[in-house]
Amino acid sequence: MVPARKSAKCQFWSNRAIIFIGYSLNDPDIQAILMSISRCLGSNNLALLRKRFIFLTRGENATSTHSFTFPGIGEISMTEIRTNDFGAVYEAIGQSKCSFSPRIIRELRRSIYALADEGDPNDSLVVEASFSDLERLPEGQHLVLGIGVANASLGHGHMVKAELLYRDVVFDDEHVAPKLAVEEYLPSLLASNSGGLPMYKYLSAYSGEVLNPRMLKEIDEKKDLDAFLNNSLRKAKGSYHHSGIRHSVQSVIANEGFEEAFKKLVLLEEDEIDLNKLLEYLRALITDDRKIIHGNSELKRLIRMYDFLKYKKAFDISATSE
Repeated sequence: MVPARKSAKCQFWSNRAIIFIGYSLNDPDIQAILMSISRCLGSNNLALLRKRFIFLTRGENATSTHSFTFPGIGEISMTEIRTNDFGAVYEAIGQSKCSFSPRIIRELRRSIYALADEGDPNDSLVVEASFSDLERLPEGQHLVLGIGVANASLGHGHMVKAELLYRDVVFDDEHVAPKLAVEEYLPSLLASNSGGLPMYKYLSAYSGEVLNPRMLKEIDEKKDLDAFLNNSLRKAKGSYHHSGIRHSVQSVIANEGFEEAFKKLVLLEEDEIDLNKLLEYLRALITDDRKIIHGNSELKRLIRMYDFLKYKKAFDISATSE
């Protein structure tokens, strides 16, 4: 198995064009670089480099292929372009469009959220929703560049939907700033989500005082798992445990089937729930069907219960210490 860090480096070399300008193919340092990359990629992937590695050298206009054989590794081929006008090549490179991986975009979004959350209102801060007006901004000003449609009423960023909070609790990859969630998103969204929302993930990381009446009401009313159930589900829970048999996340999935298990998992007692197993199930279920959260009240109920069990204790500790 290739170590994760090495695998990532190999993927970097195999997915990008590398242009050597003005270097000789016989340069020992260049050959050492090629040997290292060849070892990283392995003999099965060396063919990928034929179109990725380009050597630009002086000479009459021509294009050819050069190959090197490294003992124990294999043959590495690359393209050589000879020209006496490097300017034309520079212009072509300048016109190429860069693409960014989803990972880079997610990191950028996380930085935007962090800056929006932590920015001092007194700072010279400009918020833009696009690249269109960047040229007019003074050099000395700081900039937050938002991805998406700006909502001026909320200041930095824009309102999120309830489904995003549910996904974030499960996958922990939306980088929602706790301050924005507690002070802006949750108070607004609770007005149209009478069953509640997953909020302890954000409350446990929030350093301020919770003042919103709707949130305080939710905190006061939801003291245990039974509080998340309606009368019908409470009766069903009693019947589900009538035989005295202890259940588990795994047994419910086995008995009810993967796609239907969430409807019965809400009936488990707290000491029957392995949070790691529950999270594993939720991630697999939502990964298989990305739209399954929409309009699915029982699945949302289960995610709220997971949020409660996972983060409520941390919230209680943080609230007590203030």
